[in-house]
Amino acid sequence: MSYKDNTLIHTIFVRCEISSDFFLINGIDNVMQRLKLFVLFYMQIPGIFIIVKDKESSLEQFNKLKERYGNLHGGYNLHQEVSLCKAYCHDLQSAIRECFESEMYGPQNCLKKLALYQKNDDPSKVSAISLYAADIASGLYTIILNSVPIKDFPSCKKLSELSAEDALSVINDLGKYNIVKATVGSVLLGKKINDMIQLSDIESFYEDQIKELETELQQVGRPPIEMEEYLLNKFKAELGYCQRARIKTGFGIVKEIVSIIGNIDEAINKYEESENMSFTVKS
Repeated sequence: MSYKDNTLIHTIFVRCEISSDFFLINGIDNVMQRLKLFVLFYMQIPGIFIIVKDKESSLEQFNKLKERYGNLHGGYNLHQEVSLCKAYCHDLQSAIRECFESEMYGPQNCLKKLALYQKNDDPSKVSAISLYAADIASGLYTIILNSVPIKDFPSCKKLSELSAEDALSVINDLGKYNIVKATVGSVLLGKKINDMIQLSDIESFYEDQIKELETELQQVGRPPIEMEEYLLNKFKAELGYCQRARIKTGFGIVKEIVSIIGNIDEAINKYEESENMSFTVKS
């Protein structure tokens, strides 16, 4: 199986949304083996979330947390409430590490918050902390539930492979001619179902993704891990396909985008080489 067969997720915002998207399968420790789902998520914790465990198992794991800790206030004494709150924060951290690429900025923020909550010994704060933790759990569940396959991400690759005449005939409405799926345009590009999807919409999407990921890397202060390197290559290659489509249709390249990705052919080749690498998914 290659990268293009996997699903992925991502945040499209501007530092106040979360995107997520990868599931790890039973302890696979190679990023090449973990690509699964990319999703969008709205929350006050920014970041890209990669799901590294199969979708159904991940949803089940978060559902079990809800069933186990759904009510931390009824019928318990103060000491029990504190203990249960600590256990909830602990188990939620474990779920994040098992279900997501936890070294990335978004999951790390969640883990740090939960580790802080877990240290609380004040019974008067249990109610608020339980609510905060439940919000994180609910948000992460939504990320998993609404994941978007990476193969469905908007792309101008097909457009760049058409004849100049055919490409010119569809370039102003990529959704209408199924170059970009209408549902993906709605979820990822913020378009209404009947809105036209243009090449510039796709370019803006990937420019935002690169900006978000580079901002995250600056904040964590480390080189990109393998997964982040793959995402950067993917996003830059998609901008490269857009520039190829522009050249083919006579629209001309966008200099600002070329300054981001560098040589168009090199950006595309680098991504396609990594995409064709195979990996094994454990059941």
